[in-house]
Amino acid sequence: MKYRQQFFSSADPQELPELRRRVQQELQQRGESELAVERAGLLVSELSHNAVEAAQQSDPGQVEVVVARDAEGLQLEVECDANQDLEQLQLAIDASGVLPSPDSDRGRGLWLVLQFSKNLQVQRMPNGNVRVRLQIQTQEG
Repeated sequence: MKYRQQFFSSADPQELPELRRRVQQELQQRGESELAVERAGLLVSELSHNAVEAAQQSDPGQVEVVVARDAEGLQLEVECDANQDLEQLQLAIDASGVLPSPDSDRGRGLWLVLQFSKNLQVQRMPNGNVRVRLQIQTQEG
């Protein structure tokens, strides 16, 4: 059961919950497990909010989400016009392998992303956008 579905949303924080719901609804209709749907929703929410925060523009731009089922599993991509330094982003991802202290205001989102995904890749696209691609872990453990 291979498929690939794209979703677009304004990079406005108020639009992102609807984006998450649309992705989850699509996965439910395609027969994905409840765990896969829940994790996809969490990952879409976290990555799209990070993307909006990284964009820091007066014009909110657009967030693109792709969910795809292929031979390797359930894939997720989130792409936006982010002017974030990829080296700093990679350092943040690397540091996210450890749960932040309870006193920390930040860092839990990327930690959760790493707990529920594998094969995380971050790249700058030829159009200048930043794309995060990962495989959703669809089984416990």
